[in-house]
Amino acid sequence: MKVLKFYLISSLISSIFCNIVPIAYIQDTTALTEAISSICETLFIENSIQFTTYVYGYTTSQENDVINGFLRRVTPKFQTRLRHLRIINVRHMISIFGSAVIFMQDLAALATFSMSSRFGSNFPLDVKILIFLYDEVQSVPVPQPFQNDSTMLLHYFYYLRNEKDMMTFFTSDAFTYGRCNHPTLVALNVFDKNAQKWQSKLEGHEKFDNFNGCELKLVELWSQFLSFEFNSPEIMECMTGNRKYEECVELLRSTNENIEGLYAELFKISSKRRNFTSKLQIGLRSEDESSKIPIIQLQTVLMNQGSLFPIAYFLESSYMFAVTPTDVYSNYEKLWKPFDDVTWILLLMTFIAAFIVIFVAKFLTNSVRRFIFGREVLTPALNVLQILFGISQIKLPDSSVARFILLLFLFFCLIFRTCYQSMLFDFMTSDMRKPMPRTIEDLVTMDYTIISCRQGHEREVRHIFEHLNGSKIKIYQECNEIGHLYCQHYNSASQRLAFFIEDNQFPVFNAICHGSALKLKNFHSYPSLTPLVTATNSFMHRTFKDVMERLVPAGIPQHLYEYQELKMFKKYEPENHKNPKVLTVNDLLFGFVLWISACGMSIFGFLIEIISLKLRLIFRNFIGFIAILKLLRNVRFEAF
Repeated sequence: MKVLKFYLISSLISSIFCNIVPIAYIQDTTALTEAISSICETLFIENSIQFTTYVYGYTTSQENDVINGFLRRVTPKFQTRLRHLRIINVRHMISIFGSAVIFMQDLAALATFSMSSRFGSNFPLDVKILIFLYDEVQSVPVPQPFQNDSTMLLHYFYYLRNEKDMMTFFTSDAFTYGRCNHPTLVALNVFDKNAQKWQSKLEGHEKFDNFNGCELKLVELWSQFLSFEFNSPEIMECMTGNRKYEECVELLRSTNENIEGLYAELFKISSKRRNFTSKLQIGLRSEDESSKIPIIQLQTVLMNQGSLFPIAYFLESSYMFAVTPTDVYSNYEKLWKPFDDVTWILLLMTFIAAFIVIFVAKFLTNSVRRFIFGREVLTPALNVLQILFGISQIKLPDSSVARFILLLFLFFCLIFRTCYQSMLFDFMTSDMRKPMPRTIEDLVTMDYTIISCRQGHEREVRHIFEHLNGSKIKIYQECNEIGHLYCQHYNSASQRLAFFIEDNQFPVFNAICHGSALKLKNFHSYPSLTPLVTATNSFMHRTFKDVMERLVPAGIPQHLYEYQELKMFKKYEPENHKNPKVLTVNDLLFGFVLWISACGMSIFGFLIEIISLKLRLIFRNFIGFIAILKLLRNVRFEAF
């Protein structure tokens, strides 16, 4: 009898999620149907995805039993429909109907489908494909057609191993600690055939969250333009000039300059969050026949996290991120703003130390307490609170040392209390806003909604931002729509919006905003939170000055184009918006020096007093001992 094997393959194709599962032959098709149905439900129900079931090729009676049982199980939940199509038509139907479950006949069909759809871009966004493959091949973690494909290490491979009374659900992880790029089997769950259920909740993996420090290559395929910028003017001159291709490649390979740009910045953010080290590698010309490296979009790289990152190049004009103003600090938050966090912590530690000294002094001798606090002061803790709030002292110490310590503490509290009151007045009388995002990573972390009307970024930017931090992104068909939204929120912090705008779109937005450039001055616009310039058709901006001059006619706020002689692509910092200064430890260093001096004098006086007490005690004991000796001597003489 023919050996029945099922595979569940999943590969990320542009925006497509898939998984690979070899499933061993099972005489009882009920258990197999239950297992693959639960896998399908886990991967689809959690994402609320509707799908269509496709069958390609001829099927045996056992295969039909599994397929029919699968349909009976999932149809009430997903309302799926069964279609029999040729493999070449499945890709076309998926682009129309969306997500799909496909039953294929052999590995040849799988390879045909994979190669025809891997680099395609016709699939709708967020399409998920599960492929069940039946064939007489060995159950291996990585199917034979993809063993030599380094990009397949990006994927999680799942499979079910058939045992006597159970099936074990495994995954193949290529990035375990110490075994980078070598798949290692990890058991995820166990399916009990008798009970017809999993021992624990069935969960799958759609992306790698931790690469355990593995080195991943970022490959740039050379063409007329590159999608990245470099800090080195020599490299940029090579890319935009007429130098030979071989010279540029050698220069790029020998340089240690880091790549810059929007996509490179997102790649760096991903490397921090996914724990991998990156290495830049310059590839060959895309039209070169000797180039065997496939072209994969960057969102595929970031969502799948692979060992080899070939990056497609994009032709872009210069871009900007215009972000809506952040929220204003509330009155309660302003109470803590005059000092930074470190200063508040040091102040708290200061008063905690003072109360600890007062508490410890209760267990010392009266002479020590009088030396530190004075004879007349009976409640030193109350004195500390009175000094803090500027209340006059009821009783002053009579000891000179205690008075000097009290004077230093009074001066210390006077400095901090005066600074706090004056800065608090500034904060209360100004609308201080929370910090603005300065980098792409800040934009992602602060959960901004990205808005763009450029269709060329729909697939790239949406997938990258959504994958990094679940950020939302909205794509508008017409720039007029985003222009109205731009003007509506130009000075409003009701929503966190970041407009991904090209420089040539600003005149359109200004016209929509009734041509008022003054309005845009209240809109916190930054020339790209990452380095500004990217390729624009057949022209590359040579200097920062060239870019800023192009922005001047668009009505950009004055502080954005008051440039200096900056390095190319240097990040441009926005103005401070005249927010009150937050005082730091350096600003209040003199007060802390006074307090440290007071503490030092207290400790020094305490030690001197302890030493003097010990010396007086020793001296008294010595005098007493001499007196006893004299008394004994007199008694002895009288006896004689």
